[in-house]
Amino acid sequence: MITTTVKKVFGSAILGSAMAVASMSGYAADNGDVGATSQGEIGVTLEIPALIRIHSLEDVDLGTFDATLSASELAQFCVWGNVAAYNITITSANATNPADETTPPRLQRGTSGEYIPYDVHFKSGAVAALNTDPVSTAGALPGSTAGGTIATDCTNASLLMEVDSADIENSTVGTYVDVLTLLVNPV
Repeated sequence: MITTTVKKVFGSAILGSAMAVASMSGYAADNGDVGATSQGEIGVTLEIPALIRIHSLEDVDLGTFDATLSASELAQFCVWGNVAAYNITITSANATNPADETTPPRLQRGTSGEYIPYDVHFKSGAVAALNTDPVSTAGALPGSTAGGTIATDCTNASLLMEVDSADIENSTVGTYVDVLTLLVNPV
């Protein structure tokens, strides 16, 4: 008796849920008439949202300062999307105002409050050269995706990080670090 009641309640809940989903789809199913044959129609939909993925990111080591050259390093990575274009916003954890993507990135020595500013330049695969304006003055930058199938080994985007030797030479001995957050949005 209990089993039968549970089955009836459970079955009614499933049927009710299925009917609710069918009515929400926006397509009216057309039921067939009774006869030697019967034909009906149902609508079938699939929605594909704009998708994007940033990957193949690796940490960047600017090396050890030797008092003669500025420190710089190029980091290549992949941005895939089922759209042709995207915007990228790059923010520094140590920026004077991390919520504002137009404040310059800074390397910090431990928790000391000592900082060294640096520039970050972005290049999309569709752009011939690195953006001459540092990310800190440009805000969100445009880029283009590989599109199509998800690429796992592409290098269609680059960041160049540069620290001016004048900003390094009077700094306290130690290791300076930052974390850049790269946010890509399909457009």
